[in-house]
Amino acid sequence: MHKCASCEGFLVKRPTSHGWTYACKQCGGRSVALSVLRRAGAKTDFLGALWQKARAKRTLHVRSCPHCRRRMAQVSAQAPEGLLALDVCTQCALVWFDRNELKPFLEASPRSNAKPQPRQASLETREHLALTQLKRVKVRQRDQALSQYPEEPWHWLVGLIGLPVEVDAPQRSTRPWITWFVAAVCTGVLLYLLLQAKPPLTVPEGVFRRWGFVPAQWARYGGLTLITSFFLHGGLLHLLGNMYFLLVFGDNVEDSLGRGWFMMLLLAAHGAGMWAQAAFDPNPNIPCVGASAGISGVIAFYAIVFPRARLGLVFRYWLHIRWFTIPAIWALVLYFLMQLLGTYQQIHGFGGVSYLGHLGGLVVGVAAALTYKCMKMGQISRALRP
Repeated sequence: MHKCASCEGFLVKRPTSHGWTYACKQCGGRSVALSVLRRAGAKTDFLGALWQKARAKRTLHVRSCPHCRRRMAQVSAQAPEGLLALDVCTQCALVWFDRNELKPFLEASPRSNAKPQPRQASLETREHLALTQLKRVKVRQRDQALSQYPEEPWHWLVGLIGLPVEVDAPQRSTRPWITWFVAAVCTGVLLYLLLQAKPPLTVPEGVFRRWGFVPAQWARYGGLTLITSFFLHGGLLHLLGNMYFLLVFGDNVEDSLGRGWFMMLLLAAHGAGMWAQAAFDPNPNIPCVGASAGISGVIAFYAIVFPRARLGLVFRYWLHIRWFTIPAIWALVLYFLMQLLGTYQQIHGFGGVSYLGHLGGLVVGVAAALTYKCMKMGQISRALRP
């Protein structure tokens, strides 16, 4: 469900003569796509100027988009009663209007012939803008609180072992069935192997040799090991680490791409990681298992499509513990540098982690994210086209 940018109430999809809008029953706010505004009478030059303001580097981002949960750009628009403070999401190509803001906005359009409202409405508009600004201050204070402490108690456990936590996750509109299915299959495969093993709770080395990806023997079973290696993991810690990242970031990526393309991203990133392993690993006879290459592609896609999503990390110095947050895009840069360092060690024969596989998956994830954003920009350009 989509949530209101002002009161966090659920939005209702409402049809109009110009297209669909999403309205909040509690506060009267409404999200309207740029294409709907153009058909409703807003001139292309007017919307283009609004769009350029939203994409400016120093634009203030305060509220969360009702659909993708990214921070919307706060811009000003001229209306008969004065300037209106609007919120524009450059990801979804929509504008958020508070109560009574949509009508003056359309009247401000050069295409509209509507007469200005009486002078008495100016005081009402000023009062409404003051209340809106107060709400935004409260949102900013909430965000500052999130940067100090996590929302959920289990975040402490995850943070203390060095894993990132989604502090301000983008909202999704669908259930991540593929993400849950992949996590369930990987978990089921490992549990089956652990229960069948002798001695128990240890995966036989022969399973990795037979079904893992061995670079020197990549064509075994017609190349089937390229897929079976994805669902094999070396132990519980290996599985838990990979599934955590898959479940945290995979739901939003699946929601953006759709189930079919999300599965293609996982497989393509895993395949690219195994190819990098086969091309550059100095030990081509060691089997490679795990879903980390495919998940690296998911991480890269998430960070580029949702660059302002906040990730919380724990900094520990002796007994002092402090939470801090960083944007997802900077977390990706840090992750990439760590993989480069690990790849250097792997090429020189040190370590047992497939950093080459991670780098291969990252490349595919970056390419997929950039392609996705270009396609979204093309849709926005067509919506702005007269």
